[in-house]
Amino acid sequence: MVLPELTPPEGFELAQAVLTTFDLDLAVLKGFPGFADDPGKFTVFRGEGEFVDLPTTDPARESVLASVVTVPFPKGTDGRPTGYAHGKIALFDYVRADEHLYHLLITSANVSSYDNLETSAVFLGRSAGREQIKTLPLVDYLGILSPYAKGRLDAIIGSLREVRFEPLPEYACQDYSFAPVIPGKASGVDLLSGPFDELLVISPFIDCRECLSLVAEANRDARVVILSQTPVIRRLVKDGLVEETSRLPVRLHLIPQGKAQTYIHAKVYLIRTGKRWNILTGSMNLTPFAMTRNLEFMVQRVNPRDISSLEGFLASFLLGSMSQKTVRSWLSSDEDRLEKTSAAFCRRAASLELRLAHLAETLKRERYSEDQLDLIAEYLLSPQSSVDLVNLLHGNEPASLAVRRRSVVKGKLRETYWFPLKERVLQGLINRALHEVDGCFSPRLYSHVQGRVMQGILTDIRQCSNFGDLHVFKTDIKDYDGSMDADVLSEALRRMPELDPLCVDFLEAFVRRQACLEDGAGLSDAPAVQTGSPLCGFFENVYLRETDFVLAKKAEFYARYADDILIAASTQEELDGLIQILTQELDRRKLQINERKTLRLAPGSSFSYLGWHISGNRVDFSPDTLAELRASIRSETKRLLIASKRNRLPDKMRLFLATSRANRLIDHWGLADAFRVVSVPGGLREIDHMMYDMIRTVATGKTGRGRYRIRHKQIREWGYKSLVNRYYRFIKAQKTGVPEIPPATPGRP
Repeated sequence: MVLPELTPPEGFELAQAVLTTFDLDLAVLKGFPGFADDPGKFTVFRGEGEFVDLPTTDPARESVLASVVTVPFPKGTDGRPTGYAHGKIALFDYVRADEHLYHLLITSANVSSYDNLETSAVFLGRSAGREQIKTLPLVDYLGILSPYAKGRLDAIIGSLREVRFEPLPEYACQDYSFAPVIPGKASGVDLLSGPFDELLVISPFIDCRECLSLVAEANRDARVVILSQTPVIRRLVKDGLVEETSRLPVRLHLIPQGKAQTYIHAKVYLIRTGKRWNILTGSMNLTPFAMTRNLEFMVQRVNPRDISSLEGFLASFLLGSMSQKTVRSWLSSDEDRLEKTSAAFCRRAASLELRLAHLAETLKRERYSEDQLDLIAEYLLSPQSSVDLVNLLHGNEPASLAVRRRSVVKGKLRETYWFPLKERVLQGLINRALHEVDGCFSPRLYSHVQGRVMQGILTDIRQCSNFGDLHVFKTDIKDYDGSMDADVLSEALRRMPELDPLCVDFLEAFVRRQACLEDGAGLSDAPAVQTGSPLCGFFENVYLRETDFVLAKKAEFYARYADDILIAASTQEELDGLIQILTQELDRRKLQINERKTLRLAPGSSFSYLGWHISGNRVDFSPDTLAELRASIRSETKRLLIASKRNRLPDKMRLFLATSRANRLIDHWGLADAFRVVSVPGGLREIDHMMYDMIRTVATGKTGRGRYRIRHKQIREWGYKSLVNRYYRFIKAQKTGVPEIPPATPGRP
């Protein structure tokens, strides 16, 4: 925070200095100009951020602490402050005889030792002999802080009213205004209201709702650029920023801060409307807390002399970590970047829209570590990913070989193939782009097709009124992925006119390669379709595409989910004929039925299919699924018991902890999605009993009869959302058309 502009001008000496900061390092404070000579001239207001004290042996510690004033905010019902003193300014009053000269620094930097990327603006002030309207917001800001300093600011506040400030030459602009954010008086939301043509937001913390409210005011075809920490950018994508802005006529560019870059702590809002540029800098993040509840300080400069384009400002701001050419490539349109390819599929797969959609879906899965997610976000948002994809599809760069790994799962040897992270991301983009040909698959195929899910099979079974009267054949294909023949699959790809020729060439080369790595050595015995590739699902759909149409046309009921097949017919003779057709189709494609998982069922028989129990056209959870849930809940119960005993939590806190965890598990496992599938609540009732047992065991610390002192009513009062009750409310809502009222969030009654 110490800048050359804060040093005393020649012939002047320091009369008084006022600093406001959120974090405070006393060792850094000691280095401010003039502090060592007379700490009593300094008044330092600190919010309740990080505080780094001096060693108790430091002789100057007491005098340094005497200059520090803590600004506390009242606490809310949750025990946390309702706001923070987060503004960051440095005001130095220099005097020579009767002449006063003021240096005002408005910055995003704390008085700390962190070497962050910050923004600042410096103003020079002199007495004008009459009240200055532009200075009054600064007076108001200091007036909020003055009572905490017990009169130490009275003199400087009185003299500031007549001080006229002008920016130093390097911060020159057409006009400026000071803009404090004061809770209940001046909101940060007002600073960013109004239409715009271009918007750049740089902030280490960003809330998705505030972004959307900003973007909603954009002019048609406006450009919005957001630069922030990679985890923040990831959260914005996950919270739906991309999805929501896609409905508006704006071009959105998200730039994550790479790990190699200096930490970006600056707060910048650069807005262009027509030929007018406004830049807001200071301490305010783009969050509701900062914009409405904190005490912040910002400055707005109109048409700054050093800003002529968004790209130029961004490149200069990043101080060489990203050149202007690189910035232009980040912000260029897909058409500019992909002009070297004429293939429509290639342009679609490498487009920013599809890359953002793929990133949003990736973030919702729990497949990757936090570090991997950061790398994926940075790569997908970078134009380099589209360049790499174009090169991969055109064959300019060879595809990477996967590493084969063997493992034993449930007593069976499994082979999986692990591709490098970036290669996997590129394959995922290609797979997502291939959804444009979903319409060429049978409507009775439920796997890896957008808009269709496995539960669709169960819904169709329920809607088939005579399913209980049909003869059923259930089977799956033995080692489906590992048994696909490269020649057969290539021919199947060639028979799909909907596929782009460039895409067919790439996919055919991919399946014919049949190479991998194992223990560092290259091998040529890999299958055509390598389990672990994001393209597996598409190949599974293509390989039996024609078989699906044949059987769907002839069977009373037909469904396929990947390698699981279900066929039903009115008579045994019809079913035998369909089984013969299936066997012939599989033989022709060098596939085999898995006899161990094959069932022939008479009308009315019960059976399990894809984790569900089917009896006639009634559907419920299968015994195996309930057993897996029971094992998971028992494991969670043990974990919670150990944590509550270690932390010596009281009974009520244990009850609250267990109830909240039960509700989160239900949401995490998506059990409420079963309401649309199940026709009887038996499985839901059993899961409820498992959850009740978990809550009672954790709340009482007992596994015997003693746990039953916690009653059902008490558990419901503490917020447990019974699945059976929710199921019947859902059924009622379906019949009446009145939406279900969401249950109360878990908490103390």
